[in-house]
Order: sequence, then structure tokens, then C-alpha cells
Amino acid sequence: MQATTDTIRLESIAMDTDRTRKMRVLIVEDDAGIAAGLAATLKGAGYAMDVTPTLALASAALRVESFDMVLLDLNLPDGDGLDWLRQLRQTGAAMPVLI
Repeated sequence: MQATTDTIRLESIAMDTDRTRKMRVLIVEDDAGIAAGLAATLKGAGYAMDVTPTLALASAALRVESFDMVLLDLNLPDGDGLDWLRQLRQTGAAMPVLI
């Protein structure tokens, strides 16, 4: 299979330039099966990740840890993911968020 520009770009994003720190992803997902699948896939690709099942725990994680990206579910037990994302952006956080 021939590597595409997208493949090369994704591989380069996954590797930090100093090679000592993995890209850190916050997974905000309340379905345990989906969260486990995402975590296993990301771990296999060399990412570090934290999983939170609620928006409150995601907010707490962001206060104590720096994340390079967020994978965000929209329908969570304690609120709407889009509302949370709007609030996050108002704080100046600019990391990519995949919904």
C-alpha cells in the first residue's frame, strides 16, 4: 500500500519532536465499550490518553493536565458536549476537539 499525504501527516502528528513525550488525548465518553475501544486503538498507535465518563471529570482533568487533543461525546450524563466545548473555547483553550 502506498503512503498518502494524510497517512504521513497523521504519523508525524503522533510523534512528538523531542521523542520523549507522547501526544496526550483526553477521551470524554460515557459508554465504557466505546471508551475502551478508543483507548486501545490510541494506545496501540503510541498515544497517551485519559478517559473520563463525564464533563465534570473532563473539566477537572484539563485543570491538572495538558492535553494535545480531546475526543468528545455529545450526549453525556451531566450535560451537552457542545455546551461544554463552547465554555472550553471561552477559556482560550485551542486544542483540537474531535466530536
